[in-house]
Amino acid sequence: MTFRNDFLPALQEIRQIPQLLGLRLFTINVRVSLWSGQSVGDGYLISVTDTPLVDANGTYPKLSYVSQRDIVQSAGLYEDGDIQLKYITPSFTVPIPGGTPISLFIPPIQPVPAEIHLTVQGPRYSNPVLYAIIKTYTEATFHYTIIARAMSVNA
Repeated sequence: MTFRNDFLPALQEIRQIPQLLGLRLFTINVRVSLWSGQSVGDGYLISVTDTPLVDANGTYPKLSYVSQRDIVQSAGLYEDGDIQLKYITPSFTVPIPGGTPISLFIPPIQPVPAEIHLTVQGPRYSNPVLYAIIKTYTEATFHYTIIARAMSVNA
């Protein structure tokens, strides 16, 4: 066991406090779309599967908009209106399984092409909005962060 592995379950419990207080106002899903052709967008859509982006306790990550400072520092990668999903607890197995596996954000290796998007619904959006994942940060010890850009309303 390592300090990180011992600490992740407690961190997951702490991260659920804002949701228990009603402060996590957005519903976030990971959408996997499978296509019939040789590449994404080629042919017809075979299936679309939405999986809630929650940890084992049912807690959604913190959603915020990238700041102007982040946009400038990104050297053109981020744009106004991009969102960041923070404090996604990495998966762990001890004492009980929890967290969020990074494989949730990686297109599955299948004989058919797959693409991954996010759908977000909340106070600003009466209908779900489809987001493309721009960047996934996994190098932090205790959390993942995802940057995403809106593609269309009414996902």
